[in-house]
Amino acid sequence: MIKKFHKSKSTLIREDAERIIREIINDESIDENSKWGFKLDLCFLLLHEYIDTGKSELVDEIETITSNLLTDLKFYDEVIPRIGILSYRLFALLIQAKIHGDKKKLEEIQDLLSKTEKFAGVKGNKLLLKYLEENREYYTSLTDELVEIIEKYVIST
Repeated sequence: MIKKFHKSKSTLIREDAERIIREIINDESIDENSKWGFKLDLCFLLLHEYIDTGKSELVDEIETITSNLLTDLKFYDEVIPRIGILSYRLFALLIQAKIHGDKKKLEEIQDLLSKTEKFAGVKGNKLLLKYLEENREYYTSLTDELVEIIEKYVIST
């Protein structure tokens, strides 16, 4: 008896979104500095796919995307995009360290946390506080979700 594998509607939607985002990222007619938001969206999709499938190469791709974003982008002083990039990079490094039991990765995480703290402290406290005040409810719910994800998929494994 042959069993047919049916993908869930959310998986199909995620695959379509990933395909469209990759097309935009690979479109040479679009300025590279305009693609960072799409690359973060791709990281979001890859993280959710990793949660569903456990494929470690997805985490490696998130790590590569965020590493490239941090070195290539021209908006170094803009706080909000940088925090998003650093957040996904931190997730990728945490998951990789957990998967591989890699002490070097844990050192990279410490370094990343230090850089993030320094960046937020030096560059954007006033802007960040204003932005967070305006979007407090959204970030509170997002923080709760992230804590749940970390507890469920990183700490418990």
